[in-house]
Amino acid sequence: MSSFAANANNVIYDQTTVISDIQGIQYIRDPEHLLSIESFSPTVQPETLSRWKVIQGSNINFLYDKSTYWFQFQLKSHLSQPQRWVIDVNWPFVDRMNWYVIDINGNVIRNEVVGDKSRTSLDANSGRLHQFNFDLHPNQNLVFLLKVKTTSSIILPIRISRSDIQNINEQRNQAGYGLFFGSLLIMALYNGFISIFTRDRSYAYYVLYLLSVMFYAANISGFGSQYLWGGLTLIQDIGLSLSVALGFLFGSLFVDHFLNLKKRNAFAHKLVVFSVVVYSLLSLGALALPEFIIVTIEQPLGLIACFIVFFIAWFEWSKGSSTAKYFLVAWSLLLFGTCTYTLMLLGLLPRNVFTENVQMAGMAIEMLVLSIALAARINRSRIERLAALQALMESSKERLEVEAEVKARAEFFAKMSHEIRTPIGGVLGIAGLLKETSITDKQRKYVDTIYNAGTSLLAIVNDILDFSKMDSGNLQLESIPFDLVSLVQESVDIVEVRADKTKVKFSVFVDDAIPHRLVGDPVRLRQVLLNLIGNANKFTVEGRVTVNVECTHDEPGNTTLKFNVIDEGIGLTPKQIGNLFQPFKQADSSTTRRFGGTGLGLAICKELVELMAGNIGVDSKLGQGATFWFSVKLAKDSSSESAANCCNEDQIIEEGPYDFTSVKLLVAEDNPVNLMVLKGMLKKHNITAEFVCDGQAAVDAYKARHQGYSGILMDCEMPIMDGFQASCEIRDYEVTMGIPSTEIVALTAHSYGNFLEKAKGYGMNHHLMKPISDKMLLKQIISMTSLKVNN
Repeated sequence: MSSFAANANNVIYDQTTVISDIQGIQYIRDPEHLLSIESFSPTVQPETLSRWKVIQGSNINFLYDKSTYWFQFQLKSHLSQPQRWVIDVNWPFVDRMNWYVIDINGNVIRNEVVGDKSRTSLDANSGRLHQFNFDLHPNQNLVFLLKVKTTSSIILPIRISRSDIQNINEQRNQAGYGLFFGSLLIMALYNGFISIFTRDRSYAYYVLYLLSVMFYAANISGFGSQYLWGGLTLIQDIGLSLSVALGFLFGSLFVDHFLNLKKRNAFAHKLVVFSVVVYSLLSLGALALPEFIIVTIEQPLGLIACFIVFFIAWFEWSKGSSTAKYFLVAWSLLLFGTCTYTLMLLGLLPRNVFTENVQMAGMAIEMLVLSIALAARINRSRIERLAALQALMESSKERLEVEAEVKARAEFFAKMSHEIRTPIGGVLGIAGLLKETSITDKQRKYVDTIYNAGTSLLAIVNDILDFSKMDSGNLQLESIPFDLVSLVQESVDIVEVRADKTKVKFSVFVDDAIPHRLVGDPVRLRQVLLNLIGNANKFTVEGRVTVNVECTHDEPGNTTLKFNVIDEGIGLTPKQIGNLFQPFKQADSSTTRRFGGTGLGLAICKELVELMAGNIGVDSKLGQGATFWFSVKLAKDSSSESAANCCNEDQIIEEGPYDFTSVKLLVAEDNPVNLMVLKGMLKKHNITAEFVCDGQAAVDAYKARHQGYSGILMDCEMPIMDGFQASCEIRDYEVTMGIPSTEIVALTAHSYGNFLEKAKGYGMNHHLMKPISDKMLLKQIISMTSLKVNN
């Protein structure tokens, strides 16, 4: 076999330690698998010599080929003494390699078989690399002949090292890979626990991606076959293609959730979903299909996917995503390491410590950066939660301050209600009593003026108080039966009394299809109607005011009504219409001077109608009158009980005459004017009463003479003891003595719901709102069930 003796391209001197770039490598491709070691003897087949081809460079890379390949290169020794050397192939996926060491005389002095499926001696080391030892003597020329047969890609990074140097390098590699796998395992466990406790899928996908990368690294480095699966050739056959597919699968899922692409970038999300589907199929295919098919598909798709992910991360970073910058850095390191390692395998970059380990280093740093990114996201989420909590606390503080302000304003208006209503009640009461006396026409005119002025002032106060109630949320609607026709007619009658009947006429039309008995809040409904009808009368100098009620929608149990108040007044411009339903706004500034008013009436109407889940509006043109309308849904009530409850004050009183001679009341009132009014009203109806000026006196009188009282009229705010505490003590006394309870009627100028609830809580049965009219008082006395009144 002296034909192998060629010019020595690879020379070893005493100072030589490693030859990584083997020069002068030649190869023969044997697709029919006919050649053997004997085939290369010139005496047997001289034509074989002509088939040798020179490999450009030092790296052998033929990718996937089922053919048998033969390689040869020469080694020349200029050593001064014998040394042991090691030859290794840093590619763990080669099935079988037959090494023949041939001396200068053509004799085969060494024959070794190595590979992941073939080992023949202890020298053919069972470590992570395919390697064997040989002795090299001074001035020795050797030819190395290599036969390769494998189902994997034919990548043969051959290296020749002095044995001691090889051992040192391998120890360093073992330590480096131990640090690599140990660090990744710690990160996997750490983030795995976080995933379990936080239920964040980003951590789960990160851990699965990290484990896939570790699986790939264990395969590509040979540590998997050395320490994990050993002689399990199935894992060795599918490990590379399966680990790559799983890495891209879980990497894609991690990218999607980590960068929140579903919400931030729909197009990128669809690309990632497509990648997930493809690599899911490839993962399944790796278990059944030959490796070369899967890897052939994975290589171009992986390259495309890498750059797509890179540009997605760059795009998200440019959009301001703080997490994208971590991913961009991590992915850039992985791309750099993988590309450098691939170029080294292809022979385009020299083989050295850097190019051999740059991919692993890139993976490790990538995983570290991504782990830091996840930790940063936790920290950012914590900061955002703290900021949100602080904002919530500030918002709560502001809300509490606003609520306190609203409450203070409500209490102020409640106090003002009491303080203003009390003297107004006295003025109206005294004026009402004067109107019942024998006075001259001139005096009657003065009294009517006082009464009308007081009524107007009371209306203004009521508007302000109603607006305050709505502003603070204290306005509540009732749901009681009422007669619709009577309510509408009464509302018109009240306004008609004050109108100039010679110039303004009123008419009412109620759709016959509307049930007379409905359920709702008649007081608030009457308030809206009175306001709209009063406005129509105010702005109609001469003409007609028509109130029309129609049914717009009818269904079982409910009916929707539309109320139209049509006038022939001055009309409105579009600009004026825009201001109508705003608080303290009127059509223009001259309206207040000419017609009066606070500008609250229509704003209150709007709030009341919306509180009843209805709508309100106006249709008008300047000089052509106006149509104010509102629609509300009301419940139907056809029970006989509701009919009985639909009686109004006038109907109750008109059922008289009543005999009040047997009635005796206990009246507690500290205001002298109100006391005078009550005395005058009760005397008018021949009702006997005992009057006291504070709550304690009322309790003492009741304890002394409780059998003689038919009922109690109790003012709420009095000196010494208020009406609430007095009522409570009276109820306690009744329980202690075991006597029947006497009905107590609260006299109050407060119109807020909490005061009325407070009155009930202290044992009061009914209430009368100041100013108290003669009809209100008479109705309450008649309706008190404990009074034995003869009809």
